Amino acid sequence: MSKYMTLNIITPDKKLYSAQIEKLITENIDGKIEILYNHINMITFLNPSITEFIEENNKKTKLFTSYGIMNVKNNTITLSCDAAEWSQGIDYERAENAKKRAEKRLKDKDKDMDVERAEAALKRALVRLQLKDIP
Repeated sequence: MSKYMTLNIITPDKKLYSAQIEKLITENIDGKIEILYNHINMITFLNPSITEFIEENNKKTKLFTSYGIMNVKNNTITLSCDAAEWSQGIDYERAENAKKRAEKRLKDKDKDMDVERAEAALKRALVRLQLKDIP
C-alpha cells in the first residue's frame, strides 16, 4: 500500500511543482500544519511560510510559499499561492529592500497608509529572508 500523496504547487504564472511526497509542513491561518497520507479532506487559507515536504526519495525540500489556499482531497494536496519560490530563485536583495520599506511605513504611521498591506509585505519579506539561511 502506498504512503505517498500527490503535491501540486501552482501560482498565477505557472505550475511550480507536481510530484509524489510523503509529508508536507506549511503554515495556515492557525499556525503550522502537517499533512500525512490519508489526511482528512480540507480547504484552508495559507500564510506566507517556508513550506517543506519529504519527497519519495526521502529528500527534504523547502521553498517559500505566500498567501493562498490549500486543498487536501483524497491524498492530493494542491497549494494555490500568490507566489511560490525555490531558495535559489529568490532575489534576497529585493526581499531586504521590501522589508526595510515595510518597516519604515509601519514606523512612520502615515494616516493614509494601509497597515494590513504593509504588515503583509513585511511578513512575506521576512519569510523569504529566513529561507536564505536554511541549508
